[in-house]
Amino acid sequence: MIVGISGKIAAGKSVLAQSILQSEQFEDAGEIIKFSAAQLFEIDALAHDLYADDAVRAEIYNAFGAEVFDGFAVSRPKLSHVVFSDSALLTVLEQILHPLMRRIISMKVKDARANETNLLLVAALPLSFHFDELCDRVIDIPINKETAWRRVLVRNPDFSSTAFEVIWARQACEYACSLAKKEGE
Repeated sequence: MIVGISGKIAAGKSVLAQSILQSEQFEDAGEIIKFSAAQLFEIDALAHDLYADDAVRAEIYNAFGAEVFDGFAVSRPKLSHVVFSDSALLTVLEQILHPLMRRIISMKVKDARANETNLLLVAALPLSFHFDELCDRVIDIPINKETAWRRVLVRNPDFSSTAFEVIWARQACEYACSLAKKEGE
């Protein structure tokens, strides 16, 4: 079974994922679902891993320049500062990363299905990564903006409010589009 966990920034996606892995079950619509020996695949971590790929680094360099690098390595703090200050630049980064990420996720799901392995996918952008098509079940964790901001500040007191607003707006768009898609089915 492929289960997706989605939610906006600081919703508790990773906490829920760890809870499911430890308890080997979850509740969905009042039903207890057994979910043992699952593999965890955190899609944010995949994006971070891709920064080491030569082709991805070249595309990031062409799009954002040397200012987001430390030597030959992509500097996540520098890149974050650039893309989370302007939603258009975040879109550019997504255009670089998301197609490759979707291919990797699709292969991971295909492999899990072929091996009859349970897979737990965790992402903040379920529509962008086709959770509706890839997952047998999707658990969405709701969170309001104020609670999310408080949780972000607990984790990182220096987090930029501008970055938070860009991330929140991007995720809000994703969830509004996801809801509209469900209602249109």
